[in-house]
Amino acid sequence: MTTEPARRAGAVDDELMTLYPDAACALDHDGPFQLLVATVLSAQTTDARVNTVTPELFERYPDAAALGGGPARGPRGDPAAPGLPARQSRPPARHRSGAH
Repeated sequence: MTTEPARRAGAVDDELMTLYPDAACALDHDGPFQLLVATVLSAQTTDARVNTVTPELFERYPDAAALGGGPARGPRGDPAAPGLPARQSRPPARHRSGAH
């Protein structure tokens, strides 16, 4: 039995495949974990730069468990990912103060 959200998601996927049959992902990846990590990194730099640094990064951290046991500063500060920002920009003041 298919739920309504799953049915609608399938219909959206079918429509997108019809509209964009030759669409391809610009990020090099081998599976969902690598795509997730590459997507997070691509928010900080270009897809081309991500594709340059991720082969070594994924060699060092092939899965979530390895990444979780990596350096405390995270993969962006790891020498395997040179050129990626060490941290994101500061959030707006309303988030820093704790007021929502």
